[in-house]
Amino acid sequence: MKVLRKSLLKMLLALFVVVSLIVGAHAQTTYVDHTNNKCDSANGAKDQPYRTFSEGINKTPEGGKVETRFGVYNEQLTISKRLTLTSSGGPARIGLNSTRKICQLTGDIDLERCARQTRNQTNTRFKLQGTDLGIPVEHNNRIYFLFGDSIPTGVDSGYTPDRPPSGDAVAWIDANANPDLCFDLNFITAPDGGYLSPKVVSYSPDPYIEFSLGGLEVPSGAFSANGKIYAFFTTAFVKIDGVEIMRRSALTRLDDENRNLFTYLYDVSNFDPYSCAPVPCLNQSVGGKFINISPVVVNNADVPGLPQATGQGVLMWGSGLYRRSDPYLAYVPLGSVENKNAWLYAVVDANGNLLRWSENEADATSLFNHSCVGEFSVTWNPYLNKWLMLYNCASPDGINYRVSDTPWGKWEERGLLFDPAADGGKCHFIHEPGCDFVFERDPDNARGGAYGPYVIPSFTKGDATTTTIYWTLSTWNPYQAVLMKSTLRRSDARRVN
Repeated sequence: MKVLRKSLLKMLLALFVVVSLIVGAHAQTTYVDHTNNKCDSANGAKDQPYRTFSEGINKTPEGGKVETRFGVYNEQLTISKRLTLTSSGGPARIGLNSTRKICQLTGDIDLERCARQTRNQTNTRFKLQGTDLGIPVEHNNRIYFLFGDSIPTGVDSGYTPDRPPSGDAVAWIDANANPDLCFDLNFITAPDGGYLSPKVVSYSPDPYIEFSLGGLEVPSGAFSANGKIYAFFTTAFVKIDGVEIMRRSALTRLDDENRNLFTYLYDVSNFDPYSCAPVPCLNQSVGGKFINISPVVVNNADVPGLPQATGQGVLMWGSGLYRRSDPYLAYVPLGSVENKNAWLYAVVDANGNLLRWSENEADATSLFNHSCVGEFSVTWNPYLNKWLMLYNCASPDGINYRVSDTPWGKWEERGLLFDPAADGGKCHFIHEPGCDFVFERDPDNARGGAYGPYVIPSFTKGDATTTTIYWTLSTWNPYQAVLMKSTLRRSDARRVN
């Protein structure tokens, strides 16, 4: 009887332990907060939450509860156990979006990923703290990236002639790199191993060119032709409504890669704010419709309606007043690209029909009405069989996109390719004051922003139903360039939801 009582007691004790474990599991709450930047000490407690939803799920036992802070969790995961999921402060959006960040290309630290090191370590390896833009151009089995105003290491202790204040930077990767794994940037460097800022030089005293490539003097587009890289740079600026904007652009040619020297060829477009009253004025009819330029080399026979039916040419989409412009279109035969007088400008009607080509920039008509275009890119997508334009805009905030069957239109109604709030940009890798720890510009605590969307054409891919594009994006704060990925449906050229 004593033995039976002992056995029964052991069984009851074991049952009590099991029940306690089950009750404990049901009672346990794991906390997740995407704004937590103390990942090394995260343990799921309320004051030490996990940063990612997937980590919270993996660390919570069967029957437990996961409480997630509201926001976006751009993650792909499978839940294979019974859990109670709740969110605090508002809804939590969980799942892999069709537009997402692949990696941070520049800088040493990716603040979004718990201050982990970036792949390229540009500060340590190339003395490049931060930069923006990242305009791609494929040339000689490489893809070059032209970056904008760049911040060198040791900025507080002075600059060197090789890395002047707000000088730009140029890097390249192998053309067969796998963008899904990020890629290795190789910068054109100075003798000390740091990045070497490009310079624009003129070998002719007339016209005299003063092109320092300082602040706001940045690349806006580039193409490869005749065995050379041609790049458009903005220069000169004017203050309008308290904001400095670039007002002039020029075509240059990379003639000495080792020294990163670009040769000035000619002025492309010049907005003169002093040509009308009151000064400065915003009348673009006086010029300046091609300050930021996105060029594409085409076979003329592939694009019916061009001024030449054979050979090759360069289509050039332009925007004028910085982030206050509609887009425009120009064309030049490839063999005459170094002759400014060979440019022709598209005149279209309100329905996007091409009426004629004009020799006068003032005749160029806008392709559609959305007067907020600044940095942008246009590429041909062979899977959509359409032209694809990406551009940043303040209204709506984010990266807009449009498609068209022809270079001049009709351009379809815009879509939002990247929504900084819904796609895990703000509060994740784009700083939003009071929401995150991903800022580099303290103490001014400047709000970040999404701009400079440049598609890398050779990485575009597709299947029977979709096409995927890879593109660079700038975030302002942190002042870095990132690599993005988006998927569109082939059937209607709309973003996959």
